[in-house]
Amino acid sequence: MAFLRVRDTKSGKYHYQVEAYWDKEKQQPRKREIYLGKENPKTGEVSPVRHLSLSTSLDRVRDYGAVAVCRFLAEQHGILPALHEAFSEEFAESVFLMAAFLVSEMMPLSYFEKWADGVKHEYTGKKSDWTSKGVSGILQELGTESGKRLDFLGKLVDLNRESFTTALIDITSISTYSKLDGWAAFGHNRDGESLAQVNVQLTVLEPCGLPVALRMVEGSISDVSTLTNAILLLKSLDIEGIESVLDRGFFSKANLEELARANIKITIPVPANNLVYQNALKTRGKELRRAKNTFSDGEDLIRHISFDNDDLGRKYRFHLYLNETRQVDENNHLYSQLEKAESDFKDKAPKSKREAFARLGKILPKTRMLFLKVVPGENGDWRLERRAKALARQEKKSGHMLLLTENRTKSGMEMLEGYRSRDSVEKLIDNLKNALELDRLRNHSYEASEGKLFVALVAMMLHSALQQGLAPSGKELKRRLTPREVLLDLRRIKIIPLPDGAEMISEVSKRQRYALNLLGIPAEIFLSKKPSGKKKSI
Repeated sequence: MAFLRVRDTKSGKYHYQVEAYWDKEKQQPRKREIYLGKENPKTGEVSPVRHLSLSTSLDRVRDYGAVAVCRFLAEQHGILPALHEAFSEEFAESVFLMAAFLVSEMMPLSYFEKWADGVKHEYTGKKSDWTSKGVSGILQELGTESGKRLDFLGKLVDLNRESFTTALIDITSISTYSKLDGWAAFGHNRDGESLAQVNVQLTVLEPCGLPVALRMVEGSISDVSTLTNAILLLKSLDIEGIESVLDRGFFSKANLEELARANIKITIPVPANNLVYQNALKTRGKELRRAKNTFSDGEDLIRHISFDNDDLGRKYRFHLYLNETRQVDENNHLYSQLEKAESDFKDKAPKSKREAFARLGKILPKTRMLFLKVVPGENGDWRLERRAKALARQEKKSGHMLLLTENRTKSGMEMLEGYRSRDSVEKLIDNLKNALELDRLRNHSYEASEGKLFVALVAMMLHSALQQGLAPSGKELKRRLTPREVLLDLRRIKIIPLPDGAEMISEVSKRQRYALNLLGIPAEIFLSKKPSGKKKSI
């Protein structure tokens, strides 16, 4: 983001352009100031300096690269056309620009006005729409336009109908300082914060990576009870008969029945405390470890068997896995945690049982405390003792996973890869809460929060398009370029007005051209004038 800063001193007013950049050495964002000149106290004009002498209106030197790339991708993936069909032109452009701001700047929307004034984009709109009050008004109106939001999603789904076979559904909690008209409540906070929260359910279509639903749910409602409405929303978008990959938090017999009635095929892990899971390990453990049931997955050794079972009231196919590499890692982690607690008690033994449990609760999560018992020592103090049987059972369970599915054609490896596709939705949720700066909802009304989540959904669509396009860089560069890194680099492409009214776009570097090639964007979009096929004098 670039913006103007004016320093008012005794000798006059001095203008600077402030822009952010990524410091590769320190691996952190930094700011630099470019001196533009001194303001003439009589005329108010700024005397140009040599390095910007081409510009007659210095405050119009603007960032261009990142916004242009976001616009190209929004057009290419049908996002912008769908916005224009669902909303008015001004409204659609404002939503797009706010989404581009979230993706490129990863800052709260309160900074949107300054950013919008410092970038060059195709549509200017009313500047009053981009003030703090204007943005709040747009979000409030968006929150009330549920029909138009669904129209937008329906158009996007139709455009991508041939490119998805799976729906990934997950849920997260977002803490809030406001009551959100009663929607905020205290519940299981996934960030461990003592704040009221709302739950946000995300649905992503794969393999195209299109997020199609970001739905707010009251904070005290459990994951399981949200699935019915997620199914209804998919049906409203005419999405039926595809496979849904779910997190174990959605597992319940009632949910399985609901999904079956809705003709939605599923893949879901069975929780470790379920009898089907426990019986599978007990009765099929020896068969699982046979050499014929073993395959390699990179550096991991995987053991796998599949079987049918109707203990849940309907016949399903189950895939039982043992990742021996992960089993060793999980057991090592478990014992290192227990040793930390034991060392703490050994250094200073608690003098009461109450103190012992209080200390243990600060060191270990509740799930780990089950493997230790607090017993009296010889000198009136208290010590820890390991629960041998519980640890033996945990050692046998670690590294295992039991997947339930209605798909009877996929191999064990195909099922495992399909479930791993959940990584994409988990990354999007992480982006929602961290990269897109939405780990807090500060809006005071339900409608404004719904509007903000819709803008976030559009931003996630752009972010997903960037991630998918940049994915090949992982193999080519031995590290994957991130959307944030690329957009920061593209921000250096500026647009500069010339004295004759034309506009000059700064040159595209080799690194920027590489990123554009990955994204399938021709560098020609950054030509100062579109090529006409005729040679022109320079």
